[in-house]
Amino acid sequence: MDIKRLRVESGLTQEQLAENSGLSVRAIRDIERGSTRRPYRQSLKLVAEGMGLSENATAELIGSVYMPPQVRSRRSRDRFHGPERCHNGTKPGLVHLPPEPAGFVGRRDVLDWLDTRLGDCDGGAAVTLLSGGPGVGKTAVALRWAHDRAASFSGEVLYVDLRGFDARPALSPEHALRRLLRANGVPDHQIPLTLEECSAMFRASLADRRSLIVLDNAATVEQVRPLLTGAPNCRVVITSRNAMTGLVVRNGVHRHRVGYLPGREAFELFESLAGAVGSHCRDEVDALLAFCDGSPLAIRLVAERVRRRQCICRTGFAARLVSRKTPLSAFDAPGDPHSSVRALLSWSYRNLPPLVAEVFVRLARLGAAHFEFGRVVELFPEGRPSVDGIADSLEWLVEMHLLEEEVPGTYGINKLIWWYANELEGGVGG
Repeated sequence: MDIKRLRVESGLTQEQLAENSGLSVRAIRDIERGSTRRPYRQSLKLVAEGMGLSENATAELIGSVYMPPQVRSRRSRDRFHGPERCHNGTKPGLVHLPPEPAGFVGRRDVLDWLDTRLGDCDGGAAVTLLSGGPGVGKTAVALRWAHDRAASFSGEVLYVDLRGFDARPALSPEHALRRLLRANGVPDHQIPLTLEECSAMFRASLADRRSLIVLDNAATVEQVRPLLTGAPNCRVVITSRNAMTGLVVRNGVHRHRVGYLPGREAFELFESLAGAVGSHCRDEVDALLAFCDGSPLAIRLVAERVRRRQCICRTGFAARLVSRKTPLSAFDAPGDPHSSVRALLSWSYRNLPPLVAEVFVRLARLGAAHFEFGRVVELFPEGRPSVDGIADSLEWLVEMHLLEEEVPGTYGINKLIWWYANELEGGVGG
């Protein structure tokens, strides 16, 4: 398989592929030239992931290097002329979803809302957006609903992680469309090069099918809008930390805010993961859950710590966590940034414009979870930025779900988010 041809067809430069894959530009260049005759398998997997190749295409790419020539030739011939290949390469009823989330509890209001919005809509298209803060469980809700309703979609159930808030670079719309087309059965050599052509092919491929598309972890309106097909029987679920008001206003997208878990559901999630809690331990568990402030990810991480120890009542575990000078270190999962609260928050922070980031960091000086607009203005006695600039920054933070405007002019901030701002400010969490 010609790696250079695949890269060009994906619309990527060597520099962009290097950024997507984590390899150096020199390594990409050597692989394409054949200077590295047998690259490491892991390097080839990273290259394939960087181009958005399907699992089958990734396997073929690796096989093109490691298979004997005669087997390689036969597989390449079968790929284009094999008897099982139909005119568009698709099979009905394919489901491309990650596994269902473990220990899922509650969220009945959101699931019912999705049922209402994505049920029969007189044959029209329907697009929904689940927005909410980092680690609040948007993806878990979307996947639970998609798995529960997959059988009702006679076409395809397609999924793509747009990596909008991630350690890896976000997927471009072109890259995302190519992944969706491959998942929809379109061979690599038939996928167009331009965004407009890819979008047109994707719309055409779904025109007569009742299909579901999950666009997970979206960053911006511009990233999502080209992926909305408008096909009459297509249903779309988007998840994002961005409220994406532009999609609501211009594209008629239905939005639902996914909040932090209320007390009862937080306790149910904890028990489902850590095991049943006796009444004599309830105070300790309540202290832990208060420490997590309704964040499902934080609850999962703490529940795993408790499950390993199996002696929560005797250890004073909650008190030790609360007394930490850097409380967010209690919510780290070594080796897995996607399960680290601090890492998730950092991906939101890096997407903020400079002024908004400055306002966010200074919020740590308030020392309170609820505050009024006037108190934020007082944090900038030098008169820069202007009052309007501060108001715009707070609105941006609300749009990104790093703040919640409880009533006009009054804001609330989740405890974990405030601790992160405090770390950036250089203070001591408490």
